[in-house]
Amino acid sequence: MYAVGGYNEKKGALDSVEVFSFNTLEWKQLAPMNKARINSGSCTFGKNMLYVFGGRSTSPNASDFYNSIERLNTDLNLWSYVEVKLPTPLCNVFAFPVQQDYIIIMGGLTRNSSVTDSSGKELTAEEKKEKAKE
Repeated sequence: MYAVGGYNEKKGALDSVEVFSFNTLEWKQLAPMNKARINSGSCTFGKNMLYVFGGRSTSPNASDFYNSIERLNTDLNLWSYVEVKLPTPLCNVFAFPVQQDYIIIMGGLTRNSSVTDSSGKELTAEEKKEKAKE
């Protein structure tokens, strides 16, 4: 079990990563991520990789939503950026491995998120009210 990033009132966004051992019942500090982030998604993949997707800083700037992907080699305790990026900067994503070759990343929030229909068309104020009633 991993605790990845987060928020602290004194430090703001965190780059810390910890792993819990069910054998010793203790948390162990791992190498910090390259970028401090809150509201990122993460999952393990394979025998020794932890991936972290998107997230954001605690800055009010739209540019501080991330599309970067980092991975930790847990055997080496070493972080690296993945060359592939998310299609848009996102936070609040869910990530989980499927089979042996895939990670599904779903959901997410952008800085200027809006309510849309299934085709991606933004809803009018009236349509939003109707949708909220459902």
